[in-house]
Amino acid sequence: MPESLEELTRRWRLAEQQLYPTILADPSAYQRYVLAVRGLANDLSVVASPEALVASWPTSATRAAEHLRAVGDTGDPAVAELVAGAAFALREREIAAAQAAAERRPPPRRARVLTPRTSSERINEGK
Repeated sequence: MPESLEELTRRWRLAEQQLYPTILADPSAYQRYVLAVRGLANDLSVVASPEALVASWPTSATRAAEHLRAVGDTGDPAVAELVAGAAFALREREIAAAQAAAERRPPPRRARVLTPRTSSERINEGK
């Protein structure tokens, strides 16, 4: 059964909370993890809705492992799961921020269509 957006969002945020304290124990690993998170989040920039993000989740660990290897890490499955969660949490917040900004934006003004006036309309204006 597919997981709900709410459940996945909770899991993604938990992954972030588990991944980012690495800076204290291993700053070089932390740097690799952040680069992998940002790389995967950049890949996800084409995902425009929370629902599409949920649909992308099943392949996330594999994609995260690829990003980890690209930055010189082993691509360990447990770390890849945390990196994937952090990247998805980041992208989910980006989507939410974009939606909130769109809701605050005023609707576009309608453009007036100007049509050429006939010579009789121009003559009648003077009266």
